[in-house]
Amino acid sequence: MKILTKRTVIILLLIGLITYGVIGVKAQNTLDLAGLTSSTPAYVAFSMRKLSSAYNGNAIQVRRSSDNATQNIGFVGSELDITSLNTFIGSSNGYVTIWYDQSGNGRNMSQPNAINQPRIVNAGVLDTENGKPFIRFFKSPSTYNSLELATEMNVVGMVSVVNKFAAGARGFLLGHSTQYNWHDQPPKLFATYASQSIINSTVYQNGVTTTGSQALWNSTLMVNTVIPLTPNSGTAWDNIGRDRTIYNHTQAGGGDTELIAFTTNPSSLNRSLLEKNQAAYYGISLNNNYLNRNGKLTSAISEQLNKFGKTGVSGMLPNGQTAPNALPATPIASNLALIGTTANLNVVMPFYDGANTTIGICWGTSPNPTIAGTRSSSQFSGSSVSANLTGLSSGTTYYARPYATNTLGTTYGTEISFSHLAIGMSFRGGKVAYIYQPSDPGYVEGEVHGIIAANGDLGLGNFGCSGTVLGATATALGTGATNTATIITACPTAAAASKANNYSVVDGGVTYSDWYLPSINELRKLWDSRAVVGGYATVRYWSSTESVVIPSGSAQVIIFNTGLITDAYSKNNSTPNVRAIRYF
Repeated sequence: MKILTKRTVIILLLIGLITYGVIGVKAQNTLDLAGLTSSTPAYVAFSMRKLSSAYNGNAIQVRRSSDNATQNIGFVGSELDITSLNTFIGSSNGYVTIWYDQSGNGRNMSQPNAINQPRIVNAGVLDTENGKPFIRFFKSPSTYNSLELATEMNVVGMVSVVNKFAAGARGFLLGHSTQYNWHDQPPKLFATYASQSIINSTVYQNGVTTTGSQALWNSTLMVNTVIPLTPNSGTAWDNIGRDRTIYNHTQAGGGDTELIAFTTNPSSLNRSLLEKNQAAYYGISLNNNYLNRNGKLTSAISEQLNKFGKTGVSGMLPNGQTAPNALPATPIASNLALIGTTANLNVVMPFYDGANTTIGICWGTSPNPTIAGTRSSSQFSGSSVSANLTGLSSGTTYYARPYATNTLGTTYGTEISFSHLAIGMSFRGGKVAYIYQPSDPGYVEGEVHGIIAANGDLGLGNFGCSGTVLGATATALGTGATNTATIITACPTAAAASKANNYSVVDGGVTYSDWYLPSINELRKLWDSRAVVGGYATVRYWSSTESVVIPSGSAQVIIFNTGLITDAYSKNNSTPNVRAIRYF
């Protein structure tokens, strides 16, 4: 009989615990959407875009200032779900409470204290840099903004940050609650306090090589890659945004949109691939400080080494074109815009794979469309192309996938689905009553916005506070919410405005509570679309706009059986119908 040693028993016990799930083992996510392979796993990976096709979690959790409610915001395709973010925040400010780790390691950064949370939406407007979502940090003499790891990271082999600092302002690439490792003294690191491993690190700023002691704080969006002199030594960090609890926190709206850290130093090839992918996505011009096959620096994309250690070719085709040595990289689709009966998508190649590649979008009304169906294509001559999906039908759900084809075959990217909006469609708690046109205030080129009407009337009510000029005089599209807030503040007994303001509905698991009484021009759009939207009575409906002639005693209404606009209805003695609206 063979006697097992104590060490053998322990090993077998651990194997059993792992096998039966008593000890959990987290799977690493390959950051393929960032241009990397499984051979380059990240320790943490934070971004406002999706970095891994294997990641199925959220991007961020946000808090809105109006009521301090929080909600997770995920992705649509590989892009941040900006529509859900805007819908949830409304016209409030939005703050990041959690930035989720996409590496698969679950090392999220968070900030439970409202006063310390960085901003992502300012008064209903998304914070962006180069057109991409951007987290901004603001310090004051008495406080700071930060996002914190649960446990400090001590194992930095390389860190890649897409960020910017406010011009002339303080800021940290990485911070620590007690240590000086990454200490700054703008416009660069503070040699007296920062660790020697960071001061003497190798830094790539938009592809240009420098050192930690010479790297300058960038006031435009930039790819900053830091490789410490001694990996894992003097590199500890546990947050972004603050310097211990003292002075030099990131301030004045500087911040981050992507941060990826590695336990080891990836090869120069993988660093190059990551930087080029980041630059292409964020609209950053690299200085093309990359090697060709002869070991020389080159600015020609066609000469730069690809992930195979080649320039993307393995020979020549009979027609003289260069031949690819692998299937194309996975393309990325982003920036969906619906304009009329056309949808527009940008297609980005994460890195250059070789010549003779066609990229574009294929789409249809069934999932997983292929190039055998309808498609838009373009001969590849750079890192991205804009593709149009034409002839779309209102109210139809479409499925679209980016593709890249060379002589070896086709690679498909992540599918995006969308519905082409039409007046009368059920959408986000109500029905689409109006879609903004180019001449409208609030129209944004390349985006789709408009008015959603509640599914039914909210009953009758008076305007309230006759004899008082409330100041709700705005008439234009987009002003009903301001009017409603003005009315409720000045006249808490206002029945019509309160009915609209207090309305809330759950649709598809999402609560929509940002309703208001329409301005007179917004109410006119409801009358224009009444036949398609349906459900209206042939009677009077309140607007949130006070009378032009007698603002103290009357407010404007529309009589829905004739379309007549009148401002002669008494605030207290008249009780027209109330139909709430919200903006999308």
